Amino acid sequence: MVASPEQLDSVNWISFTKPIEASFEIQFIEKGKPVVLSSNNCMLTPEMHNEMKKLSKGDKVIVQNVDVKAPDGSSIKFYGPTIFVE
Repeated sequence: MVASPEQLDSVNWISFTKPIEASFEIQFIEKGKPVVLSSNNCMLTPEMHNEMKKLSKGDKVIVQNVDVKAPDGSSIKFYGPTIFVE
């Protein structure tokens, strides 16, 4: 996936029709240096928004360690997309 920093900052990262419990990490790779930030819900944190403002062409954003609680209480874990900044 390819996106601009402005597009990334406006994304609703995890969207469901019913309230859910979720958590995820985003690894920002800016000029080859990784920064990993975590959210304990389905929303971007203020720190994640700040990191997105620093992104420039050639940087990467990797959504990882997504953990969603299903209605039956079970946990669904998966990796999200890798996004290349244009």
